[in-house]
Amino acid sequence: MFYHRRVGLQWIDRGDVAAVDYNVSSLTADDDWHDLDISSIVGATKKLVVIESNLKDNTGGKEMLVRTKGNVNEINVSPCGTVKADKTCARNLLVYTDENGVVQYKIESGTWAIINLVIRGWFA
Repeated sequence: MFYHRRVGLQWIDRGDVAAVDYNVSSLTADDDWHDLDISSIVGATKKLVVIESNLKDNTGGKEMLVRTKGNVNEINVSPCGTVKADKTCARNLLVYTDENGVVQYKIESGTWAIINLVIRGWFA
């Protein structure tokens, strides 16, 4: 009897992260797409990443979109949006990085009290 290693996806959990990776002061909220290079965390290869997002703004009805760098449409995106003023949107977003470990984000203009992103882990 021989042991045969199964081939498949492996979850890489970052564990108990002590601080957010990106916040309102390190991200741009101007209704345009921006690169977010997360290769220092996940590596410079294509990965399926889970990003925890927490957003809160003063008016409600605003959103952030995250997509794979290289995509051009706004259909296949991971959204997180506020519904009411001063209520937090908390969501786990699934997105592929490009081959360099980069994703793109778009945050609506406005006064944001909280924009916190944490790379929770990825599939290898």
